[in-house]
Amino acid sequence: IWKINVSDAGISVGYFRNRFMQLIHEVDEKYKTAFTPGWKSDRGIVYLKYGAPSDIERHPSESGEKPYEIWSYEHIEGGVIFVFIDRTGFSRYELIHSTKRGELSDINWQRYITATPDR
Repeated sequence: IWKINVSDAGISVGYFRNRFMQLIHEVDEKYKTAFTPGWKSDRGIVYLKYGAPSDIERHPSESGEKPYEIWSYEHIEGGVIFVFIDRTGFSRYELIHSTKRGELSDINWQRYITATPDR
């Protein structure tokens, strides 16, 4: 699949592979946790699939709420979002909702933000 895509763009396979490995390293540095390499994390996977978001809304832990992030991509499908929540408090952000076709979607995602003992 790389050969088809890169040959159409006039880019060598080696260049594309090197750039991809740079992205893997960047994602590992930004999104790794104690138990998961960055490229296997939900934020890392989204970053690798769609690139850097246009905007990131960060909501740190506040009274009664769990930390979460909303990533916006203005250039995809007229604008989409990805919502990640840190359920455990150990910076392990999980994808809980997206407006991107084909991705996880839960229109009631806000219910996970409230920090209650049973969630």
